[in-house]
Amino acid sequence: MADEINGLVIVDVSDPAVPTLKGSYDTAGNSYGVAVAGDYAYVADEINGLVIVDVSNPAVPTLKGSYDTAGNSYGVAVAGNYAYMADDENGLVIVDVSNPAAPTLKGHFDTAGYSFGVAVVETMHIWPIFWVMVLWSLM
Repeated sequence: MADEINGLVIVDVSDPAVPTLKGSYDTAGNSYGVAVAGDYAYVADEINGLVIVDVSNPAVPTLKGSYDTAGNSYGVAVAGNYAYMADDENGLVIVDVSNPAAPTLKGHFDTAGYSFGVAVVETMHIWPIFWVMVLWSLM
């Protein structure tokens, strides 16, 4: 989970009555959102943008890569090779994470307000189409 000043916190909830700390990674900024795909946790780390943490060993998570967005990152969703960032006054930022050690900017959409959350919904037709919803956009 994203734990603001503590960064990424990994909690074992295999016994929901007794959650236990499994591991943590203290990011440089304030962590407000996290998405997990495969062996990686993608953290929205406010002024630092996207921070990618290798969680293949949850007890010892390690930094894999990062991408500094132009705004303040508060939310993140991951689908396929892309991380979708809710980047406050900068709107929606799409980052190519096909190489987690060297993520790159793929695209950007300037929302009318401030973006704080994002979700990705996949629909199947002949090819996958991703709909991106920016949540909590304040004008």
